Amino acid sequence: MIERRGVWQSGLVMVLIRWITCCFWVMVFCAESIWADMPSIVTAQPSVRRAVTSSATKEDRQLHKSRKAARSTWAIKSSGNDLKKYSLRSPDRALKKPAKPSVVVVLDPGHGGKDVGARGLYGAKEKDINLQMALRIKYYLERNHGFKVILTRNGDRYYTRQQRVNVARRHRAKLFISLHSDAYHQRDVRGATIFTLSPRGTVGVASRWLSRVEKDLVSAGEVSVSDPIVREWLTDLSSRSTNQASAAAGNSILHAIIGTSKLHRPRIEYADFWVLKAPHVPSLLIETGFISNPQEAKLLMCPGYRNRLARAIADGIVRYFNS
Repeated sequence: MIERRGVWQSGLVMVLIRWITCCFWVMVFCAESIWADMPSIVTAQPSVRRAVTSSATKEDRQLHKSRKAARSTWAIKSSGNDLKKYSLRSPDRALKKPAKPSVVVVLDPGHGGKDVGARGLYGAKEKDINLQMALRIKYYLERNHGFKVILTRNGDRYYTRQQRVNVARRHRAKLFISLHSDAYHQRDVRGATIFTLSPRGTVGVASRWLSRVEKDLVSAGEVSVSDPIVREWLTDLSSRSTNQASAAAGNSILHAIIGTSKLHRPRIEYADFWVLKAPHVPSLLIETGFISNPQEAKLLMCPGYRNRLARAIADGIVRYFNS
């Protein structure tokens, strides 16, 4: 038994030695094949290796520069007095033309602060209804149509009429709308009304006289356009086009709200309200209804009705600018 065990062990050792030897020669053969397929750069001259390495370094530097440029978020391009921003993260964005400026509309929620305005039934206050209507119109114009809407007041604050008009002039508004609600001692009176500036308030005796003698006076050198009186006359004349634009905007809004609100009178009304006298800015005053009327007081205090009316007014504004 001992002899058989010794023979078996010796045979196992021989097999193991042969297996290790075969593995060694296989590894040598594979190493020679891999070495034969290595790039020529391994066996090339040192000068060749340096040239190839330097070219690779240049490519890495260029790639690093391009990545560094891509990390630059904004490039500022000056055009006149305006600064325009272009994003460099995407080439397509940088090549796009800047967006057209939004149409500026100024909404004036009437009254506010110590000036409550009209008081209606069921505790309705004009200043609160005006502000809520202005906020809803602003929401629809900005979200759905891309307008830029500016409010003369965002809260329960008091501003003079002159301050409200100056907002429209300062922002060069394309349309100014003052929002109000009315009250009357007769409770059966109801309906919305849209006012624009009376032509009599802008085209008076001075403008009619200037239209007759302006040509002769200017040609004779007796007056200058820089003269305060002449500037006032010219302002009166230029206000005709402003009144025409105001009437067009008022008619557009009037037709838009017919299906939503009852109209006090089915046409544009004219008045000499101070807030309508912003020069060169088409201006309207909208009375959304009578809070002294039981039905309209409930409607104007209802958020759902205010939303519908605000959407109708916004649609009328959009139609005016699209026409």
